Amino acid sequence: MPLKKRWIADVPIELWHKLESMKNGRTRAELLEDLIKTLDSEKWKLIEENRKLQEELAILKEELSALKAELERYRAKR
Repeated sequence: MPLKKRWIADVPIELWHKLESMKNGRTRAELLEDLIKTLDSEKWKLIEENRKLQEELAILKEELSALKAELERYRAKR
């Protein structure tokens, strides 16, 4: 598979459509600069989403520990 086709396959379709729509008479450097900005923006969105998921995971782990402790207390009473 040629490099270009492989590269296209690795780019999310939304970003590829955005890049295609940005072409209108712009230089390759301008297109790449916009793509880099878009990717950087997506990166920060993913970082924020990851932070929120990590917080949620920590809460769920605490809840699981509490449930395990409650189960152990219940078993000990039996």
